[in-house]
Amino acid sequence: AYKLGMHKIKAELEDLSFRHINPELYQEFKQRMGRKRDVRQQEVDKFMVVLDAELKRVKVPARIFGRAKHFYSIYKKMQRKDLKFEEVTDLSAVRVITTNVENCYKILQFVHTRWKPIEGKFDDYIANQKSNLYQSIHTEVWSDEGAPVEVQIRTLEMHHVAEEGIAAHWRYKGTERDKRFETKINWLKQILAWKRESKDARDFIESLKVDLFQD
Repeated sequence: AYKLGMHKIKAELEDLSFRHINPELYQEFKQRMGRKRDVRQQEVDKFMVVLDAELKRVKVPARIFGRAKHFYSIYKKMQRKDLKFEEVTDLSAVRVITTNVENCYKILQFVHTRWKPIEGKFDDYIANQKSNLYQSIHTEVWSDEGAPVEVQIRTLEMHHVAEEGIAAHWRYKGTERDKRFETKINWLKQILAWKRESKDARDFIESLKVDLFQD
């Protein structure tokens, strides 16, 4: 699910696994997230209201959503950066969905002008698309209250791909988007060819790892 960019399924699988493998920690996360999220959500809601009003004023079409982080992604961050739960600041994020790539960068410019960017917290996955076709702009800024806010900016098509991965494109079958997608799906066809040619699962997985894991 991760390698195919199917974030919606990946996150659900991870949280379900986390709940069963480490039930005590999962329940602790659930209780502590509930308490902390209420305060955090008020800050994010205020941020979204300001951003929505300003984008309407400059006539840039966009839909803005608040998004709570999944438990396992928070747990991984704590492990990776050796953080305590109280030190995790980005329990929720703001997602901005617009009509085209040009507007993505217009919104980014506005966000960085209106709020101060946090150094080292910017990734442009539109210009540098991930191998699983994921595209989005990620940035973090300081809110008016001095709290860090993560902002993700993408088009609607990028959003479908991020949530559903390779499967998202089949909703456009027979359209111009479907024709463009044919150029992107060749690698998946190659995987299926390897599967047919492989004598056993081990050979197939080895071939897959060579292609997918760049390091």
